[in-house]
Amino acid sequence: MNRTSDPSPEEPVLARLCESRVSVVYDPVDNSRWRLLRAVPALRYLGVVDVTYPTTWRQIWGYEQYDYLDFAYRHLSELGPDDDQPEELCIVTNGHYETETTHSVSAVIERYTHEGSLVVVTDDRRFTPVGGQRPLDQEPFADRIGDYDRVFDAFERRYERFGHHLPLSDTRNLFVQDNALLYELVEGEPPRTTVELFEALPDAPYLPLYDTFAALFSRPEEYGTAPLDSDDAVDDVSRWLRRRVELDRGTAREIVAEYNRRVGRDGKTFDPAHANQMPALKRGRDAADRLRADASPVDARLHGWLTRSLTAVV
Repeated sequence: MNRTSDPSPEEPVLARLCESRVSVVYDPVDNSRWRLLRAVPALRYLGVVDVTYPTTWRQIWGYEQYDYLDFAYRHLSELGPDDDQPEELCIVTNGHYETETTHSVSAVIERYTHEGSLVVVTDDRRFTPVGGQRPLDQEPFADRIGDYDRVFDAFERRYERFGHHLPLSDTRNLFVQDNALLYELVEGEPPRTTVELFEALPDAPYLPLYDTFAALFSRPEEYGTAPLDSDDAVDDVSRWLRRRVELDRGTAREIVAEYNRRVGRDGKTFDPAHANQMPALKRGRDAADRLRADASPVDARLHGWLTRSLTAVV
């Protein structure tokens, strides 16, 4: 079965990820508490909707859970032998969670050896599920995709085939790259680094990444936006960001702290109601008019984001 939402990928690596089997991707980041979730958008773009990874990687304030893209987060407790099994699933985990906590994914992997499509993203090519006799990618049922760089490079070739060049030099998160692409389409000049993109974000409400921070700074009981109420909350959001984007601790914290200062000063930054009055939003809609949504799956995705309703995020 082909599960991809980008029809008929010609790149062999992406085609293999679209087949019904257990696939293994490793992403050897320096510290896999950070950055390991950068691979999730690539798999979402291939049509994988259900994703599981440690809940603490999406928590802020110890209980609120946030993310982006339209995937369905599944806790491991929802994937037991008596639960419905998603037809396709992505697991993101590392050796620490597998062996040093009670959150082993071995039982879930076992279910997918019989039926369904599973992609496991982990930090080490020698990742071995609890009870396994050998690394997962050496199991006879597993398809060893290799390093996530191979997946990203295949997507980069795919974008170029559709006439788009990924602008950012320092991230392999395709969702963040798409935001930079959109900024270039609207403003004419692309950001070159993630820091440049995040600096521009508060004034670019046409970007889907804007929705993420609108949700973070909105409060149901208040008009407009409200700042995070403690340094601990700023640290939480900074950690949340670092799990998805290649930013060091100091840079991530300064980005979030600056957003917090702006929200505290005006109560309008990241407020969709205010954004709907910003000239930038019209520039985004004008850019959408110049896009042919039927030209490619990439163009369709970019067009959809530029024409989305900001009221949907509150």
